[in-house]
Amino acid sequence: WCPPVQVFLGMPDDFAAVLGRDRVVDFGRAGNAFLRACGTRDEPTVAHLVDGLAADPAGFLAGPDGYHGYLKVLRAIAASLSPLGPESLGTLRTHPILLATTDPVNPATSAVLGTAAEVYLLDDAVSQRQFSIPVAPPDLEAFYRDRLGVQGVGSRVRTEWTMNGEAGTG
Repeated sequence: WCPPVQVFLGMPDDFAAVLGRDRVVDFGRAGNAFLRACGTRDEPTVAHLVDGLAADPAGFLAGPDGYHGYLKVLRAIAASLSPLGPESLGTLRTHPILLATTDPVNPATSAVLGTAAEVYLLDDAVSQRQFSIPVAPPDLEAFYRDRLGVQGVGSRVRTEWTMNGEAGTG
């Protein structure tokens, strides 16, 4: 049993996979009108999607839609015209629900989840490959950087040059 504010009269399949297909109801025209009056929405909000991902991110990533389904949901969150509230932003930043990859060439086979502090933007490909640092999907980099505060790989890796011995005289 779910209260009316936790069910929806319709939603894309990708969202239903996150929130549960049992959350989609249809009681006909009169029944749906009654449910709307009780607070049921036609589709989930961005906050619903964030909460759905936070409930079981690894389960959703391992599910039938896998990497590509997870990416679609994050794209929808990033592209949403409705603003992300402070609670949703906090969840996105601090829960391990951000999609990343340790191999940008084969992202679906090397997908990992992390917090905003554990995922990076690909600004140093050599260091990323050398240390297998998890990086954001390219089309979500602006969202991760601008809204969630994700930093570049270059902020994590420090390069130092040291001299061993003396230079030869020739």
